[in-house]
Amino acid sequence: MLRTLRKVSSSKDSLATAFTSLGWIGFWIQLAIGAIPVFFAIYALILGRNAGAGTRGGSLLIECLAIAGFIVLVFTTVWSYRYTRLGRQIADPARRPSKFAVQRVAWTGVAASAAGILLSMLVMLFEVMQLLLYFLRAPRVCR
Repeated sequence: MLRTLRKVSSSKDSLATAFTSLGWIGFWIQLAIGAIPVFFAIYALILGRNAGAGTRGGSLLIECLAIAGFIVLVFTTVWSYRYTRLGRQIADPARRPSKFAVQRVAWTGVAASAAGILLSMLVMLFEVMQLLLYFLRAPRVCR
């Protein structure tokens, strides 16, 4: 019986540690990744909207998908911070949430991350498609 109690207690502690440590890792990594588009947005605002666009203009669909992806990035960053708070709640026996609440929080994070990955893949796919069409339209130079 004592072994079972130790095993349950240690599994709760390891779950709390995992949520806390992985939450902080995810938070700081996403904050660093999120700083890149913010930097480029500020750079684009300083130089003007179409400066550096070259001969290829941006597509409204790609811009909307990129903005949606950035919004999902902000949400998952906040959600990673929420994981750190959930880890503290799991570690405290008085405030420990139910198994269902922990699973709901985890699956929400998984769904948001999957949506972010999907949006990023769509932006990359449309950009590559746009580049391919641009190069196919370019005249061939024969020597």
